[in-house]
Amino acid sequence: MIDHLSIGCSDINRAKDFYKKIFELFESKIIHESSECIGFKFSSGAALWIAPPLDNTQSYVASNSFHLCFRASSRDVVDKFYNLAIELGATCEGGPGIRDVYGPNYYAAYARDPEGNKIEAAIY
Repeated sequence: MIDHLSIGCSDINRAKDFYKKIFELFESKIIHESSECIGFKFSSGAALWIAPPLDNTQSYVASNSFHLCFRASSRDVVDKFYNLAIELGATCEGGPGIRDVYGPNYYAAYARDPEGNKIEAAIY
C-alpha cells in the first residue's frame, strides 16, 4: 500500500493553484500548506506532496518516465480532469478515450502539468 508520493516543481504557487483545482475532482483535502510545500490526502488514504527540490543544490526537472495516475469515479470525471488541466495551463499528452493497450474498458486522459509532470486520470 502506498502511503504517499511526492512530485517536484519550480514554482510552488503555480503548482498549488493548479493542483488545488484538479484535486477537487478526486475528493482530496489539504493536509498541509506552506510557502515551501503542499500536501493533499485522498479518500483512499494515500497522500501526495508537492514541493520544489528541498536541497536547493539542483534545479527541478520533470521526469520523462514517471507519471501519476488518479483513479476517477466515472468517464465524466476523466473528461473534466482533462479539460480542467488544459484550462489551467497543462499540455495534452493524450485526450480522453479508450486505451486498448491497457484493456478494452481502460478510459483515460493524459496531460503534463505546468511544470512538465505527466498526470493521468483513468477508470477501468
